[in-house]
Amino acid sequence: RQEKQWYQRRVPITAGVYGWFWECPNGEKCLYKHCLPPGFILKRDVVKEDRKEELTLEELIDIERKKLGTKTTKVTFETFKIWKAKKLTEKKEKLIQATKKKKVPTATLR
Repeated sequence: RQEKQWYQRRVPITAGVYGWFWECPNGEKCLYKHCLPPGFILKRDVVKEDRKEELTLEELIDIERKKLGTKTTKVTFETFKIWKAKKLTEKKEKLIQATKKKKVPTATLR
């Protein structure tokens, strides 16, 4: 029961309007004690913990590159151009094959 009452009363706290001059909407006839429970810490007062080891992008790339092994090809501008040309020709071939399949005459299907 107390948790439910606390849940109903915490709305002004999370909205940031609860303070010295806040007045209960029920007025002076309110049955509840308006105070925070012992040990309660507002979210805005929580100190963000520093991450112990936050890796930079360069460090993360180096770690992932080491996981690949030593038998890989180094990426240079020349190797990238060769790879890109190869991928474009493969894409064109797939497109040509897909269009050939679509151009099958309907008379042969009967």
